Amino acid sequence: MKPGEDLAQSIGGDAGKGAFWIYGRIAAVQVINVAAIIVLARQLETYAFGIVALASAALNILSALASEGVNQFIIFDREEGFQNRARAGFWLNIVFGVLAVTIGFLVARPIAIFFDEPELQYILQLMMLRFPLEAMTRTFDAISHKKLQFRNIEIRDTTIQLLIGVCSIGMAFAGCGVWSLVIPAVLLSPVQSLIAAMGTGWRPGWDMGFRHWPRIVKYSGSIFACLLYTSPSPRDKRQSR
Repeated sequence: MKPGEDLAQSIGGDAGKGAFWIYGRIAAVQVINVAAIIVLARQLETYAFGIVALASAALNILSALASEGVNQFIIFDREEGFQNRARAGFWLNIVFGVLAVTIGFLVARPIAIFFDEPELQYILQLMMLRFPLEAMTRTFDAISHKKLQFRNIEIRDTTIQLLIGVCSIGMAFAGCGVWSLVIPAVLLSPVQSLIAAMGTGWRPGWDMGFRHWPRIVKYSGSIFACLLYTSPSPRDKRQSR
């Protein structure tokens, strides 16, 4: 067998294993979430789920703005000097995370007033604290994805989701109300980041690589524009029904 064919088979095998772990994690997380929701629905009022859903929607928008393009850049960068640009991407991700937290704290109150849900302000602000840590986690995950190393990520995320579900149920039984849907995920974010760092064996160093930032930001802007362009409009959704 030729060397090129060996390489192709190796990559194909790694991709197949990666797909197995990804879809396995998705299935496991869905089972965990359904089980947790069944229990929580008996302990919490309906409005609690609505408030957290509103907060999650706002955070997802900021998350896409913050780091999606940076992670894609790290994954697909194959040029010489990749390590230096990956380190720059790591620090840029953290800066985006801090900016997202700042924006989130500023808009939390207006959003709460708009929806007439005072508690939503504090929920948003607490959930925002996860952003810098999640930015670090996403960078480490991008390094693992680049190497087609999915197993550790999926095991980690499944375990974290299980712990979040158990803690949420425990807090709900303790009478913590809507906060049982928020606090466990916030408290476990540092654990997730630490496991991600240990799993890759990659260290970003202290060189923030400012000279690479314009290139990464330009690429990130293109990715975000593509995400906006390919998102179906309400009209498209109605036509697809």
